[in-house]
Amino acid sequence: MTCASFLTGSDPDTPTPQSECCSGLGMFLNSTAAVDDRSLRCLCPVILGDVNRMLPKPIDPVRMMYLPISCGVVLPPQVLFICFTGQPTPPVVSRIPDSWMTPSSTASTP
Repeated sequence: MTCASFLTGSDPDTPTPQSECCSGLGMFLNSTAAVDDRSLRCLCPVILGDVNRMLPKPIDPVRMMYLPISCGVVLPPQVLFICFTGQPTPPVVSRIPDSWMTPSSTASTP
């Protein structure tokens, strides 16, 4: 795991993630597989801290939140929804409901 030394802070000489870490994270997030809920779920153990059981030292939550920023990548917003609710991505509204397009009867007209 090329990101482990950065995420755990085990190497004090690693103020930024290694290029292999960033390229791997970027390739995963930019791949077509990453748009699938099941693929994004693999990030949940890291986000929720469950991966700490497999590492020699726990992940520093500040470094974990800083990782995408320092790598110049953006986590899809649905990742947090999936990880914290355990539900699939919420459905996208395909069209604006008619009630939103109709002017309210209390609106004043000029």
